[in-house]
Amino acid sequence: MPGKFYKGFLDGFEVTFKEVQKKHYSEYLGWAKWLYRGDDFRVLQLIYPSAAGVWPWAENAPDDFKWFIPKLYEN
Repeated sequence: MPGKFYKGFLDGFEVTFKEVQKKHYSEYLGWAKWLYRGDDFRVLQLIYPSAAGVWPWAENAPDDFKWFIPKLYEN
């Protein structure tokens, strides 16, 4: 479920999932668009904190970490 935090994916860290906005489908999901013949499908992005426990949306998140986990979701 998007927005819920889950344990057990990464040792010692929670993860969450957020729904990818369709405006990002062409850049990141080209083969899926081809397979599904359009963009009528739902995609969830797995998001995890840095090794220091900082989430990518946090003000103090390092720029390279934010780049590594692009924001493909709205909130």
